[in-house]
Amino acid sequence: MLFEIGNLLHDDVPVSNDEDDNGIIRVVGDCSVKKKYSHIDLAVMVDGVDVDRGASVAGSRGYFMKGPLIFLEYALLQHSMQMLYEKGFTPLYTPFFMRKDVMQEVAQLSQFDEELYKVVGKGTAEDGTVDEKYLIATSEQPIAAFHRGEWLDQNDLPKKYGGTSTCFRQEVGAHGRDTRGIFRVHQFEKVSCIHLY
Repeated sequence: MLFEIGNLLHDDVPVSNDEDDNGIIRVVGDCSVKKKYSHIDLAVMVDGVDVDRGASVAGSRGYFMKGPLIFLEYALLQHSMQMLYEKGFTPLYTPFFMRKDVMQEVAQLSQFDEELYKVVGKGTAEDGTVDEKYLIATSEQPIAAFHRGEWLDQNDLPKKYGGTSTCFRQEVGAHGRDTRGIFRVHQFEKVSCIHLY
C-alpha cells in the first residue's frame, strides 16, 4: 500500500491526467510569431538527424543524432548542469539500471507496464538466479533512491541534486502522439533536479 502513495506536490502544480493542463511560468521574447518550421524540419536542414536509418537500426522512434545537433545537445546539457551547480545543486551522473526492489520504491506501478524496460541478466553461478533490473525512465528515479535507507538529520537539509542521464522509455501509451520527429522517443538525454527539504 505504501508504494501507491505519491509525493506531495507544491500548491502551484496543476493536477491533471496529461500534459494539456500544464501552465506557463514565464515567457521570454515574442512568442506571437508563428513558427515556420518544426523541430524536425530544422534538424534535417542542418543535417543533424537521420530518423530513417535510426528506425532501420532501432525500430520505430529510433534515430541517429549527428553533426551540429550533437554539439547543441551537449551544450544544453552542460549549460543546464552548470546553472544547477551555481544554484547549489550537487551534480550527479546516475546509474542507467535499477534493481527491481528499488525501482518499486520510486516509480509508480503503472510505469512498469507502460514505460519501463526490463533487463534480465544472469545472477550468481552458484544458485542460478536471475538478475532483474529496469532501465531508468528519468534520472529522478535513481536520485530519489540516493539516500535510500538513510535517516537524514534536519541540520543536514536541504539537499539539492541535479542529475543528467540517458533515459529509456517504452512510450507504449503515447502511440500516435507527436510521432513526427524526435519526440516520444525511446532513448534521450535529460537533466533533472531534486530538492530535499
